[in-house]
Amino acid sequence: MLLCSNISLLAIAQTEIYGTVNDSINSEPIPYVNIYLKGSEIGTYSGESGEFRLVVDQWTNQDTLVFSCVGYQQKEIAYQALSDVIVLRPATFVLEETIVQSEKIKLEAKEIVKQAIENIEYHYDFNSKVKGFYRQIHYYIPYEFQKKNKYYSQSLKNDQKKYLRSIEAFLNVDRKTQQGGITYLRRSDDFRVYDYGHVGEGRRFSMNYVRNTDEIDKVIERERSQYNLSTFLSFDPLWSSKLPVEDQSRDVSSVSYGNLNSEFIKRHKFKLDSVTQLNGQNVFVIKILPSSKSYKFGFFKKHSWIPIGRLYINGEDFSIVKMEYRYIVNPKEKGYRGFALRTSLAGNTLFSDVFIYKKNSEGKSYLSYAKRIQRDEDAKHGEINSKGGQVGIHRVEREFLACEGCQTNTKSTIQDLYSPYQYDPSFWKKNNSIYLEASGEQKLRSDLESSGTTLEDQYLKNGAQR
Repeated sequence: MLLCSNISLLAIAQTEIYGTVNDSINSEPIPYVNIYLKGSEIGTYSGESGEFRLVVDQWTNQDTLVFSCVGYQQKEIAYQALSDVIVLRPATFVLEETIVQSEKIKLEAKEIVKQAIENIEYHYDFNSKVKGFYRQIHYYIPYEFQKKNKYYSQSLKNDQKKYLRSIEAFLNVDRKTQQGGITYLRRSDDFRVYDYGHVGEGRRFSMNYVRNTDEIDKVIERERSQYNLSTFLSFDPLWSSKLPVEDQSRDVSSVSYGNLNSEFIKRHKFKLDSVTQLNGQNVFVIKILPSSKSYKFGFFKKHSWIPIGRLYINGEDFSIVKMEYRYIVNPKEKGYRGFALRTSLAGNTLFSDVFIYKKNSEGKSYLSYAKRIQRDEDAKHGEINSKGGQVGIHRVEREFLACEGCQTNTKSTIQDLYSPYQYDPSFWKKNNSIYLEASGEQKLRSDLESSGTTLEDQYLKNGAQR
C-alpha cells in the first residue's frame, strides 16, 4: 500500500529541489509519491528509497509543491513554507463491508473489478500521446548462501547491487496514428557479460572486449526484440485491455499476464482489502490473488509461479488509478524439487509491474508512470559455485514518467534504443533530474564510471556508434 508522510528536505537550489519521503509512523521510505509544481505539468515520483529530485527553471514565492499519494490526504506546501519535515495525515479506513453509494448496493471485490474493467473504455484515453522519459537500467545482485542442516539457502544481497548499463530516452509517441518515437537518446557503455547461448553460439563473452561485428550485431538484434519500446508500452494494462483475448501470447513477457479484461477476472481471485483516499476521493484497495486458473509459466507443470498484486479503484466512477502486479515463486512449493532452481534463475520474483494513472483536463485517464523489473535474459547469470548455486542474478529495470509539459527542440525521430543518435547534453542537463532517484543516481554513476571513463564521455562516444 502507498503511504506518505514526512519529507526530509535535503537541499534547495535555484532550479532544483531534492528530498526523501518517509512514513510518519514508522519513518520508512515511501515509493511512488507524486510530487509536482501546482499549476504546471512539472512533476516526478519518489523512488524505491523514497528519494526524489525535481528541477524547476526558477522558483518564486508564489510557487507551491503538491504531494499526493494513495492512502493520505493531499497537501500543498508553498515554497517559502518548505521545511525539513512535512507531515501528511493518513486517510485509510478499516473495511468490514462497503456500500457503493452511487449504486446503493453492496458490491464484492470481484464485482468492483468487473465494473472497473467494463468502464475502461469510458475512462481511458486510448488516443493519448506517450510523452516523457524512459529509462532502462541493467544491474547485478549477488547471492548470499547460508547452510541449514545439510541444505543451502540463498538470499539476494540488495545492498551490493552493481549497475552495468543505462539507456535513457525521451519519447513522443502518438498512439492514435502510431507516429513519432524517440527524440532524444543516450547510452552508457555496456559492462554486462553476455550469455551468448541465447543468440545461437553457445558461448559467453563481454560486450566491451568483442571485436567481431557479426557477434555484436546478433546481440543488438536480440535486444531490439527483447527490450523494444512498443512491447514495453503495451504492458500498460488499460491500453492493452482493448486487444482481443485470442490474439494475446502466453509468454511471460507478453501483456496477456496483466491485461485487464474478462480473461483477467477468470484467472484471478480478488479480496477487498481496505478503503483509502486519493485527493479527497475514496479508493478501493483490492488484492489480486492466484487461482487454479492462473497462467502457468515456462516448462513447470504446477503453479510454480503465482500472481499477486493490488488494484486501486476510484470509488466514485470506478476508474483505475493504480495497479501493482507481479509473479512470485509459489511459497507452498518450498522444499519441493526445482524450487531452488527457480529462485536461482530469477530470485523470488519473476517480474514486477507498477502502473499509475492520472486524469487530463477532460477527465480521461492516461499513463503517468510505469515500471517493470524482470530477469535480464541475455546476461550471464553467474557461474555455478561449489555449493551448487549461482553467485547472483541479472535484472533489467524499465521506467516511464510522463512529462506533457516538457519542451523539445527537435522533431527528428530515432528508430530504436540501439540506433545511432546525436547526443544533446543541453537537453539532458535541463531535464535529467526530473525522475531520477538521488541516491540511486549517485551509485549508478559511480558504478558506470568505475572503468575510468565518465558518463558524459560514454554518451558522446556511443552517440556516434550503435
